[in-house]
Amino acid sequence: MSPGLFSIVAAAAAVASSANPATSPTGRRAVPLGDLPAVAVSGPARRIELGNNGPVDGLAWLAGGRLAVVTAQDAVLHVLEPSGLRSARWELRARALAVVGSGPTAIVLVAPADRAGTARLVLLDATPSAHPRTVRLPGIRAGMRPHEGDARSPWTPGMVVARDGRVIVVGSRRIAWVTPRTGAVRIRRPAGLSPARVRVALALRGGREIAIAGPDLLYLDVASGRLRRVAAKVDAVDRWRGGVLSSGFSTATAWDAAGRQVFHRRLRTTEFVAPTADGRRLVLARLTSNGVEVRRTLNP
Repeated sequence: MSPGLFSIVAAAAAVASSANPATSPTGRRAVPLGDLPAVAVSGPARRIELGNNGPVDGLAWLAGGRLAVVTAQDAVLHVLEPSGLRSARWELRARALAVVGSGPTAIVLVAPADRAGTARLVLLDATPSAHPRTVRLPGIRAGMRPHEGDARSPWTPGMVVARDGRVIVVGSRRIAWVTPRTGAVRIRRPAGLSPARVRVALALRGGREIAIAGPDLLYLDVASGRLRRVAAKVDAVDRWRGGVLSSGFSTATAWDAAGRQVFHRRLRTTEFVAPTADGRRLVLARLTSNGVEVRRTLNP
C-alpha cells in the first residue's frame, strides 16, 4: 500500500471509530489524530497536517465547508478550506478553552496564558483578508493562577452556539450572550446559577435550550434567559438522544430535552457508561490496568 493510500485509509478509520466527531451540516466529520498536529476528515477522507503547532485542542465547522482548528502550542487558530488547504493561521498567544463556529465565523474562548483573569472571545471571519477580533467578557473568569498547580481545576466556562447564531458563555456566576457579527455582549447574572469553576454547556432542541452542568444540571431557555434546575450534583454531561447523559462514580443517568429522567443505572467501582458512536445506544465499560474494557451494549 502506498503512503498516500495508507494515509487516506487511516484517516477514514480514525473518523469512523470516533464516538464524538465534529460533524458539519452536510455530514462531513472531523477528528483529531491523537497527540499529533493533524486532523482526519471525511467526504472525502484525508489527513491534514498542521505543522509543528502541538496537538489539536478543538474543531468546529464553519459555513461553506470550512473547518476551524485550534492547536495547543500558543493556541494557534487554523482555518481549512474544503479542499484541505489552510487559508488562515493566527497565533492567539493565550490558553484556548474551546472553539465553536457560527456561520462563517470561528469563535475561540481563551484565558490568559499564565494566570486567571477575564475570559475573552477571539472571533475570526473565514476570509483570507480577515483579522481576529477580540471581545472581553466582564465578570466571567477563566484560567488558573500559577501557584495553584494541579491542586485545583482551572476556571473553565462553557461555550455553545444558540439557534439564533449568538454565542452563549456560561461562567461561574454570570452568563454572556455574544453576537458574532457585531461583537455585542450582554452579561446576565441569573438566579439559580450556583458558583462553579468548571462548566459544561450543550445545545438542546436545535439550540433553543442549553444544558449547563456543574455543580447541578440546569436547562437555560435561550429566548427568555430563564434557568430551571433539572438535577443536583451533575458535574459533566454528554449528548445522547437529544438530551444529556451523566456518568459519575456510582451512577449513570440520562435526561431528555424536557428534563425528564429516561435512564438510570448504578455502577460498580471503575465502571462508566458512554454513548455508542451512532448515539443511539449506550455501552457499559470499565477501566482496567490495560485501558478500557467494554462489557456490553445497553439498549434503554
